[in-house]
Amino acid sequence: MEKGVNRKRTAADLEAIGVEMGNLPPQALDVEEAVLGAMLLESSCVDAAMEEFSRNGYDGASLNTVCAEKGISKGIIYHYFKDKDELYLLCVERCF
Repeated sequence: MEKGVNRKRTAADLEAIGVEMGNLPPQALDVEEAVLGAMLLESSCVDAAMEEFSRNGYDGASLNTVCAEKGISKGIIYHYFKDKDELYLLCVERCF
C-alpha cells in the first residue's frame, strides 16, 4: 500500500497479499512476527494519538507529547502516517 494512505488492515487484507497467518512455513515465522509487530506498533501510535487528541483537541495536540508519553519515536509516527492530519482523520474514523 502507498505511504500516506489510510491503512486499516484486516486479516482479509493480509490474506489478499499472501500472508495467511496460520499457514506459513516455519522459516516464514520471522516475517509473520514482523508483520504482526508492525501492525501492533501502528495501532499503538493510533491509540496514543487518540488519547492526545481527546485530551487536547486537534490544535492543542502535540505529536511530541504522544511520543514522549508512549515511548514512540517521532520517526515511527511519520513512517506510518504522512502527517498529523492523516493521523487525526484515522482517529476520527475509528470513533464512528
